[in-house]
Amino acid sequence: AGLADRRIRHDLVKYCRTKFDKADLIRATNRLSDFAGDVLVLWSRNPVMPDDHATRLAELTGGTLRYVDDANVLVMLDQPEQTAREIGAFLTR
Repeated sequence: AGLADRRIRHDLVKYCRTKFDKADLIRATNRLSDFAGDVLVLWSRNPVMPDDHATRLAELTGGTLRYVDDANVLVMLDQPEQTAREIGAFLTR
């Protein structure tokens, strides 16, 4: 399925066209530090989402940062098996 599904492509395009207020995004991101649970930050190395954003998210949450190889922005679509392995390993540690 994934991007082959017309409905998923429709939702993705709608999301990409959304205008987000930068100040709201920064406030919401900073509030992540209030979360008390365990956090796994899955990230890919790509020009759209810089590595320093991944590092910042992991630091804010005290979380574990793991990179997903050969993926773009939507790691769960690009590498579903590696994503599942990372989540499984995190949950069973």
